[in-house]
Amino acid sequence: MEKSQVFPLKSAKKKFAASPRPTEIIPGATKLSELVFSKGDLQLRYYEPGKIDHQVPHDQEELYIVISGTAELDHGGRKIYCNPGDSIFVSKGEVHRFVNISDDFSVWVIYFNA
Repeated sequence: MEKSQVFPLKSAKKKFAASPRPTEIIPGATKLSELVFSKGDLQLRYYEPGKIDHQVPHDQEELYIVISGTAELDHGGRKIYCNPGDSIFVSKGEVHRFVNISDDFSVWVIYFNA
């Protein structure tokens, strides 16, 4: 059995800001997320999309937890308003992106296979 772990937001933000190169490369975008934890098929990432979210559909399920700021998730043709503390589930392969993003918007993203 592994020991419990804590992933402080402050540390994730600092590592994200200090990273000199992209951690995910998508055409037209730069650094998008910072890997914080990985075990098996589960990943925890810190994500700041910036003013324009260039993400593409992923091959895993996604659970977003809004840390700060506001945005709308354009999800299947409808927009879901996102506030700090909200959680949003997106099925794998589904087209989605954040729009109307505030300057301080950030989320935890949990990728997993269901």
